[in-house]
Amino acid sequence: MPDDLSPWLEKARLPASHSFLDGRLRDGGGGRFVTRHPGNGAALAEVTATGPERLDDAVEAAAAAQPEWARTSPHTRAAVLRAAADRLEADADRLACLVALDNGKTLAEGRGDVVVAAALLRTAAGWAPTLEGSTFPADAGTLRMSWREPVGVVAAVIPFNAPLMFTAQKAGPALAAGNAMVLKAPEQAPLAPPVLAGILAEAGLPPGVLQVVQGDGEVGRLLVAHERVDMISFTGSTRVGQQVMTSAAAGMKRLLLELGGKSANIVFGDADLDPALDATLAGIFRNAGQRCFSGSRLLVAEEIADEALDRLTARAEKIRVGDPFDPASQIGALISAAEVDRVLGMVSAAAAAGARVLCGGTRPAGTHPAGAFVAPTIVEVPRDLPADLPLLREEVFGPVLAVQRFADEADAVALANDSPFGLAGGCWTRDLDRALRTARAVRTGYFWINSYGALALDAPIGGTSPRASAASWAGRGTRRTPRSRPSSWTPRRPRRRRGSDRSPGMAATTFRAAVVRAAGAPLGIEPVTFDEPDGGDVLVRVTACGLCHSDLHFMAGTSGRDFPYLVGHEVTGVVERVGPAVSGLSPGDTVVVAPMVACGTCRQCLAGRAPACPAKLPRNPAGRLADGAAANRVLGIGGLAERVVLPARQLVPVDPRVPAQVAALLGCAVPSGFGAAVHTAEVGPADDVVVIGCGGVGVAAVAGAAYAGARRVIAVDTNPRKLPAARRFGATDVVDAGRTDAAEAVREITGGGADVVIDAVGGSRTFGAALAMRGPGSRVVMVGAPQPGEVTDLGLRQLFLTGGRIQVSIWGDCVASRDIPLLADLYLSGKLPLEVGETFAFGAAADGYHSLEAGETLRPVVVF
Repeated sequence: MPDDLSPWLEKARLPASHSFLDGRLRDGGGGRFVTRHPGNGAALAEVTATGPERLDDAVEAAAAAQPEWARTSPHTRAAVLRAAADRLEADADRLACLVALDNGKTLAEGRGDVVVAAALLRTAAGWAPTLEGSTFPADAGTLRMSWREPVGVVAAVIPFNAPLMFTAQKAGPALAAGNAMVLKAPEQAPLAPPVLAGILAEAGLPPGVLQVVQGDGEVGRLLVAHERVDMISFTGSTRVGQQVMTSAAAGMKRLLLELGGKSANIVFGDADLDPALDATLAGIFRNAGQRCFSGSRLLVAEEIADEALDRLTARAEKIRVGDPFDPASQIGALISAAEVDRVLGMVSAAAAAGARVLCGGTRPAGTHPAGAFVAPTIVEVPRDLPADLPLLREEVFGPVLAVQRFADEADAVALANDSPFGLAGGCWTRDLDRALRTARAVRTGYFWINSYGALALDAPIGGTSPRASAASWAGRGTRRTPRSRPSSWTPRRPRRRRGSDRSPGMAATTFRAAVVRAAGAPLGIEPVTFDEPDGGDVLVRVTACGLCHSDLHFMAGTSGRDFPYLVGHEVTGVVERVGPAVSGLSPGDTVVVAPMVACGTCRQCLAGRAPACPAKLPRNPAGRLADGAAANRVLGIGGLAERVVLPARQLVPVDPRVPAQVAALLGCAVPSGFGAAVHTAEVGPADDVVVIGCGGVGVAAVAGAAYAGARRVIAVDTNPRKLPAARRFGATDVVDAGRTDAAEAVREITGGGADVVIDAVGGSRTFGAALAMRGPGSRVVMVGAPQPGEVTDLGLRQLFLTGGRIQVSIWGDCVASRDIPLLADLYLSGKLPLEVGETFAFGAAADGYHSLEAGETLRPVVVF
């Protein structure tokens, strides 16, 4: 990696001071220390620690500010957190750069930290107005009740491996509940926490409510021991956690600890090996193995061990380690050179004891000599070696996977439980009974089935061992009895033949759905049967379904000939029943169906390019019509129906205050258009943007460009009835392409051509118009797809002469868990105008499609 970090330092805009006190960055008044970039050892900044007097002032100021913050409306507290999340995402490029400099992780992982931090703040915002109390039976004339109150001042101490994310995780729930917080930044990565505190202040957080202090362990010791601190929230090593627990006991303070892990990932002989191996690599090597819940122990069935280890090793050896700012790097640096020496020392000790190093165990070639890099390392530990081998018992906190073979299920469970830790674990199998037995038998706080490492932001996190976690973090409060066991299950079942999707003895559910039997045939309403929710499936009662041109293409036979089809894919509804392995969703939850969901384990996902995931379009089982025919689902959903059965991972909870007819559009039309402007085109304040086509997707693109702050947003359509809606969605100019030369009009408005042209129609005619409207160096984004066999001139000669790029936007390059809640929040806050053209009853769905095809309405929606 190059020694010159100046381009990245300029982009990151490091803070000039590093303690955030009373609403602003300040000098800490204590001793000084240098923070360095782990990628090359270069000095980033000289940081002044927060001295004892300033630390005392910080806690006192937090205690003084907390009562007024607690009296603030919970809706106001939620609005502050949501506004901060918006600012995080708007500044994601800079903040990702800051995280990569500060921590050494790759730029893609840094961007992931920003996304998760924003999601954590939004999740906490959702809790603020819903912290409920209870009423209890009593004698006549007496009412007994309870309510939740803020604790007061919370002291938080966070680790170096994800400082931005942990600041949001600690501060979000505490602030939502009306507490103040004094947070100690990690001395190894001190730069991101004060920046996030400043973003919260810009979003409206009053001075003193969140203070950030700097320094070593002594600063942390003084903070947790302060008499005005009411609660301590600590994430870090077991050794320091024990010291924090002693201090909390002395001061009779409430305590929340999340400590270390040595988590076992179990692969049974019947596992689907490709996804298991991909997730194993991600589970240990992501963030260079510096995660408390990393799957650092792989337990693999003896009968598949040779094949699994050969394939795993081959994949690990291809992982590129290096410069965090090189897009080709998949793993960045450890936090320091001292950590490299410690990690490699543990590997060497295991090898000396008789363990077999399959790959790695060295500093990777080609990396900066002063960088803190370790090659992905896999070590097989024979069963005849001592069970107290440090590589098996201690947290490595680096990219090192310890592998053991097991004979049977009981042996696997015994190995998994032979650990002083109990934070997380997982298993891979097609046998649901065995999966659930294993999940119950392995003593962990969090357990994954057929996945690894995907934490639900609103789920509790806990541990079963004092070395793992002494309390659980749950969004709406810490509830310790009974202990919560969050689990996540991704079904891995053998494929069944089409038309025979029902297993013998499995319960089924039947409801009415919209069916098209052949190309051009009329739409009918027929009974369809699906299996009851099984494993990770969910039964949803549909409340609204948007009607989309994609449905029309399937109905006409131009997007597929696999009739009959169940149409409809823009769906919202209410959860009725969940499968036994579903977590994070409950009956009564309002959800939006995501048509595309990244797998999280493929090469694209691991590189931070989730929208490019090749498996993001789910293939869900067909339904059964009354005559026995298998009815395939349009885009795997088939949601124009009274009910729908779908995998839980496709369902995104949303605020029930969003009207159903609006929420339905959050599944496809709105993210496709909004995301095309915000994510694909990356519209900025200096851009002149043209949107061709003002249907549901087009006006959402108009809204996205306006939200991104575009200088001009020009809406173009041949149907003048659609242009007023474009104005309402944020268009500064409109062009009736049926009455004027649209390209000439755009060039006149912009003074030479647009910076961004978004084609929301698709086809050779509109794409040709898009090329004619573009200016030099512009971006043309194709949202609408051309029909099969249609030939389109890409205008490559013009592109070579004037520069620029042509991009394809699939579902707006959106990430379901990030963007659907964001769009709902923007709608509720009045920042995203959304409207429905016309609503239809279920029985009149065919009329809605006719209206859509004729261009008579903006976006028809069937409301149940």
